[in-house]
Amino acid sequence: MAIQQGAIKASILVTYINPDTGAPMDLSNATTKNLIFRRPTGELVTKPAEFVTNGVDGKLKYVTVTADDTTPAGTWRVQADVIKPDYEGRSRIGVYFVYPNL
Repeated sequence: MAIQQGAIKASILVTYINPDTGAPMDLSNATTKNLIFRRPTGELVTKPAEFVTNGVDGKLKYVTVTADDTTPAGTWRVQADVIKPDYEGRSRIGVYFVYPNL
């Protein structure tokens, strides 16, 4: 996945994989859904996630709101953090690139 620096209304998607089965985890009953971002500078930022569909497919997203959500350019990392009645934990770490502007 790649995004242009400063992009607003860009969707950043994560599929939460069940560590026991290797299949997408059903998150439909999650009470807490966050995406944790590590900027190229090393700074951590937590944003509220929402379901892409209904959560059964394990897909979460964050839609960027300000230009700061995709600044600075470089390699970013993202990890989902969820709490369900029967599970609490973080996903695998995903990597994506933010392209610079002129």
